[in-house]
Amino acid sequence: MDARMRWMQVAWPTSTTMLELPICVTIMGVMATVAAYGFERAQERVRVLEVLSIVAGPETSMIEYHAVNGTWPVSNQEAGYSSEPLTKNSRLRSVEIREGGAVDIKFSNRVGFLANQTLSIRAWQGLSADLPTAWRCGHSGVPPLAPVAADKTTLGDNELPSPCRSHQ
Repeated sequence: MDARMRWMQVAWPTSTTMLELPICVTIMGVMATVAAYGFERAQERVRVLEVLSIVAGPETSMIEYHAVNGTWPVSNQEAGYSSEPLTKNSRLRSVEIREGGAVDIKFSNRVGFLANQTLSIRAWQGLSADLPTAWRCGHSGVPPLAPVAADKTTLGDNELPSPCRSHQ
């Protein structure tokens, strides 16, 4: 290279400066914080999905009661369902069947952000008795003219799986 071009070259430092090191550590810390928060929220959604699979027990008891009596049970005892195995040392505080064909699931203190929150799962049956029973969870809407129990879900839409969210 000739002498005229040497003065245009920039000499970059070959090591990390004291200013670059704290900036890099700060950026890595922020990224780790965001990742930990996202991981915790993902775990919450998995716990709610797990509850949706667990609720098959009370749903079956309620459908059997409805098939025999023609009405929905108003309590666990009336439906012949015991929630004790699910709630003993578990993430669930209670699984309660209530009037109108609904099940309310309350989370225990062992689940972090979801502690003391409730998820409602409600039965819906069309106007004809020949139609099968469908189940709605959370804030999901129901077709007009469908008899359904009140929604007592206290979870926010961002904590619910997509089928349980209100779709406005």
